[in-house]
Amino acid sequence: MTLAILSQNRSYGEVQDRVRFVGHDGVFEIIFFVENEALELSAYKFADNEQGCLGVFDKARSSIECVANKLYSLRRDNMIVLTSADI
Repeated sequence: MTLAILSQNRSYGEVQDRVRFVGHDGVFEIIFFVENEALELSAYKFADNEQGCLGVFDKARSSIECVANKLYSLRRDNMIVLTSADI
């Protein structure tokens, strides 16, 4: 099957400094995390707090989802962390 990211929901994990979102491969839930350092590399202005991270994530969502799809097709794990090396 292929990865589907149907929900626009995302959340910020302050302890890990990363944004979390969920995709699905059939009935399987795939958890994705985007590290703050990866968000800093985006073309959008970055503020290192929850509001800023979520705002940058929302603006760069389509490109982040493309990277998530690519990584999932390579790894097929149920949890994937997107780092600055991936972006």
